Amino acid sequence: MSKPTYLISQGINELLENRYDLGLSIIAKDKIQKLEEEFTEQLGKELESQFSYETISPKEIRDAATGLFYENQDPVINLDDIYFNNANTQGDISITRLVTDVNRFDQKTLGPRKGFPPLEEQMKKLAENYAGQNVALLDVRIFEGETLLSKENGIIPLLKKMISTSQNICWDHE
Repeated sequence: MSKPTYLISQGINELLENRYDLGLSIIAKDKIQKLEEEFTEQLGKELESQFSYETISPKEIRDAATGLFYENQDPVINLDDIYFNNANTQGDISITRLVTDVNRFDQKTLGPRKGFPPLEEQMKKLAENYAGQNVALLDVRIFEGETLLSKENGIIPLLKKMISTSQNICWDHE
């Protein structure tokens, strides 16, 4: 029987620079990259008894999405502030999973990232800008797409709930 695969995504430099707006020196970036590679290797060793594992770099994530940008004709709304912050998208939604009880990680909710407007305001702007249009949502989906797709707590059901049908945004995913 084969082991399930665990995907380890890298991107500490991107996180620090893009989400937290830190201007890292080349030396700092190199040191952080080396630490991240050492950590990834050690984590893989810890996981290998239960999981196969693969590592994916920020470049691989960006390259995989690049083709989708060129194939897509709909406005692209970015949900990721780490890997795609410089992508040529038509808008963004700052949304994250929130855990209210550290002992119940399975009970998550969605909310805005720190420093961003409430989701209701972000959805209103989205509806104003894209009423009557199809939109494509860009997200990394590192965590099996649960933030985007979960029927109970996902972004798509949340968007559908927050943007009334009178706004007439078209959704291709069910």
